[in-house]
Amino acid sequence: MNKRVLAGLILAMALPALDLMALGAAAPEVAGDLGQLDQVAWLFVGYQLALVVTVPIYGKLGDLRGRRLVFLFSVSVFTASSLLAGLAWSFPVLVVARIAQGVGGGGIISQTHAVVADLVSPRERGRYSWITPTVWTIASFLGPVFGGALAEHVDWRWIFLLNLPFGALSIWFVRGAFPARVNQERRSFDVAGAAMLVVSYGGLVFALSVGGDLFAWSHPAIVASALVGAVTLVAFVLQQFRSVDPVMPLRLVRVPVVRAAAATTFFIGLVSFFALAFLPLMLQVVNGVGATEAGLAILPTTAGIAVSSTITGRIVVRTGLYRPWPILGSAAFASGYWVLSSIGSSPTMWVVWCGSGLLGIGMGMGSPVFMMAMQNAVPHRDVGVVSAMAMFARNTGQVFGVAAAGTFFVSRLGHHLDRLVTPAQLGGIGVDEVRGDVDVIRELPAAVEPLVADAYRLAVTDVFTVGIWGGVLSLLAALAIPQLPLRETIDDVPAEN
Repeated sequence: MNKRVLAGLILAMALPALDLMALGAAAPEVAGDLGQLDQVAWLFVGYQLALVVTVPIYGKLGDLRGRRLVFLFSVSVFTASSLLAGLAWSFPVLVVARIAQGVGGGGIISQTHAVVADLVSPRERGRYSWITPTVWTIASFLGPVFGGALAEHVDWRWIFLLNLPFGALSIWFVRGAFPARVNQERRSFDVAGAAMLVVSYGGLVFALSVGGDLFAWSHPAIVASALVGAVTLVAFVLQQFRSVDPVMPLRLVRVPVVRAAAATTFFIGLVSFFALAFLPLMLQVVNGVGATEAGLAILPTTAGIAVSSTITGRIVVRTGLYRPWPILGSAAFASGYWVLSSIGSSPTMWVVWCGSGLLGIGMGMGSPVFMMAMQNAVPHRDVGVVSAMAMFARNTGQVFGVAAAGTFFVSRLGHHLDRLVTPAQLGGIGVDEVRGDVDVIRELPAAVEPLVADAYRLAVTDVFTVGIWGGVLSLLAALAIPQLPLRETIDDVPAEN
């Protein structure tokens, strides 16, 4: 692959990765500066919603109109919306800019793998499997430090404004070195299907993202959003059957490799954020460590993903065999959650790191294979759509998993609190005060704090037990992935599967 194109892809992937991680650390200062501290979640909800629903649309557009045009458009949208975010004069304007960033980010994430597929044969794609996990690993380390430092010592607006030169550089690299590759067939875009997809998944993602947090699950806005999303989803599926050239061709689901690999990545996505969301908080509550030390518990996960994905990709290039890796990866993933679910009342860090590392190794073993296997199983005319399907399956799993985990955790925490402490001991403090505020727990009486901390630990390990089952389901799905010969050239017809 041309080094300029590779540099452009890395820079483009770094834009949403660093931006998201940096904003996560600086969000309270950003919202507080604009006078909307209690509405900070909208900076992430709007972004996530736009990103999830646009991924499959970009995948189809890349197949129809050419990857270079769609990729450059995505980077341009992200860069321009970063300028709007950096100049935002009010909180609503910033939220709109974040939604626009999600629109651009969806294209960047979906098109990066498809661009590689336009330039590299399936047999050689494992050499570039390190791009996404390595970029996100580096971003997870540097982003929070970078964002916190800018917000505290300079100005939070530079989190967004610094995207401009890097976005421009990415466009320059790719535009000059990536040849246009346009499908010569005259194929129309399924506008009705795309609109239904946006409405259906937009409604469902909105309900799942803010339900139980910004709004109660019974709030009319959540009920209406979920209902509209569900009804429109049925209409979308029917439209895909009727359309001559659908946004998400359901015929691809009949391909065994696509079906099994998408299911595997969905189940991994479903539970992949459990450790990230709950492990650091649990260590702060149970072990009494600071936020920085607790955050280091995720280090083995991120390092494991980067290292194992690189090694796995290179082994697949040498051997041509991809089927064993998602199986081994799913087993390691489930084992990681088993280790974390067995944490006692005084967890040692080496046990935590062991479980965290197994999660990362498991995800890293599978990540280069899912995309490679799915792309290899379809004609090149569908490579953008199938790449987007892989990302869409993972993102959908993550959205559903995070929402379900939050609700389940609150339920289990309430159960364990009722069992271990009395309302009088809590002094009127409920689950909502305890679940996410370490200081509230530390201010409890000395006789009560250990009991509440133990209830917190038990609730988190209950969540990790669910994570085991997510790993088991991914393992069962991975066993159904057939091994096909990896094609040596880009345009070969895939083997029968």
